[in-house]
Amino acid sequence: DVPNPHRPLRERLTKLERAREKREKDGVVLSASEMVAIDESYRECLTHVSLLPKDVLAIVWWSKNYGVYERFYQKFEQYENQYFHFTINPRRPDLAFIEPDVPPVDEAVRQVGFLAKLPGGPDMIAWRYDPLVFWNDRTTGEALSTWDPEFFASMCQEMTQRGVTKCFTSFADHFLKFRQRVRDFFPNIELRLQTDQETRDIVGEMHRIASREGMFVFPCTENDMAVYGESDGDNPGFMRSEGACIDGRLFSDKQKLHTASDSKMKGREDCACSKHLDIGDYVTQECGYGCMYCYANPNHRKFVKPTQTSGNASASIGSE
Repeated sequence: DVPNPHRPLRERLTKLERAREKREKDGVVLSASEMVAIDESYRECLTHVSLLPKDVLAIVWWSKNYGVYERFYQKFEQYENQYFHFTINPRRPDLAFIEPDVPPVDEAVRQVGFLAKLPGGPDMIAWRYDPLVFWNDRTTGEALSTWDPEFFASMCQEMTQRGVTKCFTSFADHFLKFRQRVRDFFPNIELRLQTDQETRDIVGEMHRIASREGMFVFPCTENDMAVYGESDGDNPGFMRSEGACIDGRLFSDKQKLHTASDSKMKGREDCACSKHLDIGDYVTQECGYGCMYCYANPNHRKFVKPTQTSGNASASIGSE
């Protein structure tokens, strides 16, 4: 027989099927979305999840633009618990090639204000300064990154003014897709890992700014950052422990439902998330933003092959 490369996924979905009966009793946390790749060949092993409000403990949203949600939010008012992860990274012109099509910062901040007025309030919103990307410029030889302390300080102020006091951050993982994309479309960029000194300096600066502005900063699966954290969680600053991007305790406290709120989700090493079911899809759900570091399914029409006369990073961005 020809080996089935999707066997681990089939086994995972089979386990999810066995757990369906338990979810129907306990309620399920839906993540929209960290992605699961499923195509037509998986019809027989799909897990059907009830979206009835009585069966859904919470919906956890992940986005860089909640404009569409803002237009249709009333369709989700029947769900008591909704949690919003909002990624807002620096939008400087020299960084435009990294996230070419995300909304401007002022529009993103406006959307945060809208979300903060929903029934869950600002406690159900987390700002993500994520991921931090590091590279060398082959032309100038400079060691560069997306860490911007002025931006971080400004965003801490904007967020806390709207009642949002939780921030998640991490370093970009150099997945194969990421490395190949840089190789094919960004010839003047050489990806690099952050140095230990950079990690120490960034965490220290984040802590100083966050403690001053009232922001609690959590590393997402980054023990290398947590070891330099200075806050124990009672006071704002950079935390000494991993943050749970999906924390079931936020939801189980609000409903009289038994939930595995203290059970971690198997995923990346050090992940502190509670158990949840992701409803995304790498195959059919193409992301239109074309972010350079994307590990999912970005719209590659946003990129064009560099020419001999336009080989710099910014010229490698398509105009579609």
